Amino acid sequence: MKKRTLTDKEYDLYRYIISAPTKKLYNFLEKLLKEYEYDVVTDSFGMSYIIATGEEPICLVAHLDTVFPNPPKNFFYDRKKNVAWSPYGGVGDDRLGVFLIILLLQEGFRPHIIFTMDEEQGGIGASDLTMDMPYCPFKQCYYFVQLDRHGINDAVFYDCDNKDFAKYITSAFNFVETPGLFSDISVICPAWRIAGVNLSIGYVNEHTYMEHVYFSIAFQTLNQVRRMISTANVLGRPFIYQPLELQDKCDCCGKHHDRSTTFPVLSAEKDDILYYCLDCISNDEVKWCGLCGQAFIGPGNLCPHCLREGEEIIIND
Repeated sequence: MKKRTLTDKEYDLYRYIISAPTKKLYNFLEKLLKEYEYDVVTDSFGMSYIIATGEEPICLVAHLDTVFPNPPKNFFYDRKKNVAWSPYGGVGDDRLGVFLIILLLQEGFRPHIIFTMDEEQGGIGASDLTMDMPYCPFKQCYYFVQLDRHGINDAVFYDCDNKDFAKYITSAFNFVETPGLFSDISVICPAWRIAGVNLSIGYVNEHTYMEHVYFSIAFQTLNQVRRMISTANVLGRPFIYQPLELQDKCDCCGKHHDRSTTFPVLSAEKDDILYYCLDCISNDEVKWCGLCGQAFIGPGNLCPHCLREGEEIIIND
């Protein structure tokens, strides 16, 4: 099967998205969504969010800001390996998510869309949105999909504990449930009481000048998102946001602690997510992944998920 690479037009679009200053990209997206006949709403006081009401009951989310002070002046794309990078960073998190959403629009899909600002500063845009709109503005929205996760095949649900939703995403679309720290849906989903997931889109080494984008993985996720949108109407109802229980048991010392003071720890041996309290997280057996920063227990300097993702990226290459 021939590897799916960027067409010339896709290359030009991707290059524009990652190299545009934030304000220019914000204005471009607002205009583009209106050209696609979306009902577009922006915040009244500045560049904080763009919300576009579509025709299909799924909402896609991505953020425009990056951790870098300036967009990359140039970047490189190896068509043979289907990989992009830049010595200036900023090629993936999360301009890649914006790019993938536009590709879906070009194909004729019309999901609801939210673009936010300042996700990297604690979700300021998402917070502004939920303050301006305390309730979900979409007539029908069954769940949220954020395209803002590194690696391959991860599905992050944060503090949403809707097990039916997690099973639906992981079993129907071949993702693996993985812990995560924060993204826009950490704010939007509990405010609007609708479940959401953040999916891997193929960038690695985010927040560093070693960031790379593996487009084979990005397009793999894109295929699954197409399936999500195409099959959404058969669900007939939204997946409700169900928060995690506040009390949880530390898997190390066995004591009960408030969930807000326990941390997810990946176990290589058990292939599972454990929860450690503040005292136990400082144990010598707990390491911190050299790529994603996730706490884990196991050999080496990489957590089980980054190790697996690295192996799968090599296979996909």
